[in-house]
Amino acid sequence: MDSVEFASVFQWGCDAERSLDAKSRHVLARLARANDQLPEGENGAVHIALDATNEIESSDRQHAKNLAAIDLFDRGSTGLSWVYLNYFLPEISENEAWSIVESAVSRPVSGCAYANPIPDSSLIVPAYESDTTVMAWHHPPQNHIYDA
Repeated sequence: MDSVEFASVFQWGCDAERSLDAKSRHVLARLARANDQLPEGENGAVHIALDATNEIESSDRQHAKNLAAIDLFDRGSTGLSWVYLNYFLPEISENEAWSIVESAVSRPVSGCAYANPIPDSSLIVPAYESDTTVMAWHHPPQNHIYDA
């Protein structure tokens, strides 16, 4: 490629309460689907991957709704014990094809009597490469764009 006449990159989000509720219902639906797949008498855990945005207030509200959905989930007679929410926040970069920040949160399902079996529950970004005490959307943006 010799030249570019126009390029555009954008992100958008919606912080309307109905939108946040719909996203937390998605978490509940994924939980129900995973729970239905567990063999009788077997313990299990589920990872749910979610997108995140830099909008701190709406991301905090969404995360709280997701945790509430997990807390209200009835696993029935299955052994579903732990849920891992893996949030992925994309970063803008000229030098990397794909750059993200990942936050992983573990949550026991109501009635769980087992210790967390996967303390480092990151799926892509190893915990030692990121600050796991701070959610991805609270990190300062890491725009990797350099002036020539």
